[in-house]
Order: sequence, then C-alpha cells, then structure tokens
Amino acid sequence: MMAAALAALLLAVAVATTAVLAPRPAQAQTMPNPAVCDRTSQIRDAIVAAISGVTDCADVTSAHLTSIQELDASETGLTALLAGDFNGMTRLRLLQLQNNMLTRLPSGIFDSLTGLRQLWMWSNRIDQLPANVFSRLTLIETIDIENNLIERLDETTFNGLTNLKTLFIRGNRLNSLPKDIFDETDALTHLYMDSNRFGSLDKDIFDGLSNLQLLHMDNNRLRTLDADIFDGLSSLNTLRIGSHPNMTSLPADIFDGLSALKDLRMEGLSTRFVYPDGLLTGLVNLEAFHAGVDELYTPNFQV
Repeated sequence: MMAAALAALLLAVAVATTAVLAPRPAQAQTMPNPAVCDRTSQIRDAIVAAISGVTDCADVTSAHLTSIQELDASETGLTALLAGDFNGMTRLRLLQLQNNMLTRLPSGIFDSLTGLRQLWMWSNRIDQLPANVFSRLTLIETIDIENNLIERLDETTFNGLTNLKTLFIRGNRLNSLPKDIFDETDALTHLYMDSNRFGSLDKDIFDGLSNLQLLHMDNNRLRTLDADIFDGLSSLNTLRIGSHPNMTSLPADIFDGLSALKDLRMEGLSTRFVYPDGLLTGLVNLEAFHAGVDELYTPNFQV
C-alpha cells in the first residue's frame, strides 16, 4: 500500500513539473505595443480615446489597434505626422484630420489603412501631396482635401481608387489638372473642384466618368469650355459652372448629351456673356436653370 501511495505521489509531481515547464501559448496579439506612445502626440491621444477601457498608451495592444474603426484627430492643432502613425489600424474606416495645421504628409503615411472608406483632411495648410499617397486605399469612397493650399496634383494621384465616389478638391490653388487624373476613378458620383484657379481644362478631363451625378466647377478663372468636355456624362443631374467673371461664351452644343441634367447654375458670368441659340436644347429633364438673379424653370424654357 505504501508503494502504491508513493507511486501516486511521484506521478502527481511529474504532472505538475510538466505543466510548469510546458511552453505557454503565444500572446503576441495582446502584448502591449509601446510604439503607440512614440507616435505624434495628437494621434497617440486619439488612439487611446478610441479604445474603451484604456487610458494609457502603454496599454494599447495590437488587438486594440486592429479594432479601431474611427479615429478623430480633428481640431487638435496637429502640424505634422510621423511615418507609422497609423500602423496596425487595418480595420479603420474613417480618419478625421480636418481643421488642423498640417503642411506636408510623409510618404506612405496611409499605406497600412487598407480598409479605409473615408478620409477627411479639409482646412489644413497642405501645399503638396506625396506621389501615390492614396494608392493603397483601394476601398476608399470619400476623400476630402478641400480648403488647403495645394497647387498641383500628379496624374497618378487617384490611380487605383476604383471605389472612390466622392472627391473634394475645391478651395485649393490648382490652376490646371492632368487630363488623365480621373482615368481610374470611374465610380465617381460627386466631384467638387470649384474655387480654384483653373484658367482652362482639357476636353478629355471627364472621360469615363459615366457615373458622375454632381459636378461643381464654379468660381474659377475659366474663359470658355471645349464643346466636348461633358461628353459621356450621361448620369449628370447637377452642374455648376457659374462665377466666372471672364467667361464670355460657350459652344452652343456643349450640353448635348446631358439628358439627365436637372439643375444647371450659370450665374456670375461676364456681363458680356452671350447665350448661344439652342444652348439648352436637348436638356429634356431640366428643372431649374440659374442665371444671374433669375431662376428659370423648364422644360418649356429654352435658350
């Protein structure tokens, strides 16, 4: 009996020893990520604020980062970003950086945000964008970079953004656009490019944008537009081309093909502007035409 008891005791000791020495399961996804504390202070604080139950950046784990879907660093006095500020946030859907004082963006700053749907960066002081800065944002639907100081956009700026639906580039200092800039954004439905410095636009600038429903290009420095510039915009229902005090003429057939157009604004053109005969002919669905102080309703009205 003593022998049996001793054997049982030895077995228990062996099991306990094995349990102590056995390797523990990997805990990498719940280990603290000290790099969060080294990020730009406003981004660090926004990360902590986005995670329920966490008050210290040292307690943020990789699992926490991947769980964040919205990050709000707007109106925080942000002047610069560090490369890697957004690393680990692969499920982020909305990033708010608006109303800050950003002047430049690091190359590759958004590369890890492969799940991003909306990027808000309006009202900063950005004067240029790095090459391919948006190229990894293949699911992005809205980009808002209005009211910055951008003077130039590269022809590849929006390449690969096949899900982009709404784009705000208004309120910058752009005086021209590459003719191919929208070639890979054929899902666009809303394009705001007003309040820049465009003196002219290539006749093929909108080629392929058959899904475009709204186009604002008012308040620039345009003198006229090519007769074919709106060709193919078969879904367009709202068009603003007013507030061009130097615009004195338009081709009579410029709106041919815009059969879906419902709302056309042309107020604020030159006092010498002459409406060509038949300008609105073919706009069978036009509901409102805005020119100067008059608001004329159609379909019976024609110029």
